[in-house]
Amino acid sequence: MRAATNPADEVARLARGLVDLKLAYEHQVVGCTEAEVAEVLKSARNFPLPAEYPEFLRRMGREAGRLLIGTDLHYPEVLDIPADAIAFAAEDAPQLDPAGKHFFAAHQGYQFYFFTREHPGTVFLYTEGDDEPVVSADTFLGWLWNHAESEATISSRFIYGNRFPS
Repeated sequence: MRAATNPADEVARLARGLVDLKLAYEHQVVGCTEAEVAEVLKSARNFPLPAEYPEFLRRMGREAGRLLIGTDLHYPEVLDIPADAIAFAAEDAPQLDPAGKHFFAAHQGYQFYFFTREHPGTVFLYTEGDDEPVVSADTFLGWLWNHAESEATISSRFIYGNRFPS
């Protein structure tokens, strides 16, 4: 049986991993202040968020190097994402019912990441044009690690001259 982990320690491990993977310099991993974390959590309106989420905000809520470039995830943009997703659903994706969801990230205005009340901690993704959302990762921290590892793979291919795998 695996011992329970401390969310702050797990997020700190991810922050170190970003530096180790050459996705960020130390000074590019910037957390939110406690007031900013409180503002983001208040905007979630008592939605049951995974324990790693406020720790992510504290450790890298303002900046995280090249992790999730092009995705609105950081403060202060994160404050606008729920309203943006609701407007998007009303105008462009009526099949994306925002009830029971908390939208926490958006990519280029056509992809939205969210948590649901029914599956706390699981990260879902809705992409414009899809019939329904899909599970992006079983956990928020797993979602972050998946993106870090993917970006590191892409970066290493570019750096070492193999931009397009055969």
